[in-house]
Amino acid sequence: MRDLRREGPRIDVQALCWELVDDHETSGLTADLSSLGLCLERPYTGGPTRRIVPLQLEVPGIDEVMWAQGDACFDVVVASATGAGGELGLVRRTGYRIALAAARDLRMLKEFVIETDRAVQRDRARTATAPPAWRAAGWTPRGRAATCALARRARGTPRPCGRS
Repeated sequence: MRDLRREGPRIDVQALCWELVDDHETSGLTADLSSLGLCLERPYTGGPTRRIVPLQLEVPGIDEVMWAQGDACFDVVVASATGAGGELGLVRRTGYRIALAAARDLRMLKEFVIETDRAVQRDRARTATAPPAWRAAGWTPRGRAATCALARRARGTPRPCGRS
C-alpha cells in the first residue's frame, strides 16, 4: 500500500459538504481540499466518527455536487474561536481520503484544485515581485502599462514611460 499524503496541491477553500450518517445528513464546511481528500469542519455534537462515510461535496465555482465515499484519516475536536462551535463551542475536524467516486468527478476535482493552486501561485509571485511601497499599498502590477502609469504617478511625470 502506498502513502497518499501530500501527493498533490492542497487549497484553502470553503465549500459545503454533507456527511450521510445513519440516514441523516450532517452539513459542514471544507477547510481545505485536495484531489485526494478534504478536511471537514462542523459543530461538535458528540458521538463516534464513522470510518467510511458517504459524502456530498459542492465543488465551488463549478456548480456541481460530487458524491464520494470518504475514509476517515483523522478526527480532532478543537475549541472554536469564532463561535461556530454550537452550544459547546467546539468544532470537529475530520480528514477524509476520497476512497470511491465517479471518474468524471475525480477529474473535475483534480482540475479544479490544480487550476486554483496555479492561480494562487501566480498571484503570490506577482505580489512578491512588486516594489515594497506597492505591496504596502495593496497594489499588484498588471503589466508594463500599469507599471508605467504607477511610476509616472509616483514621480509626477506627465509623459508616458518609454517615450522621449
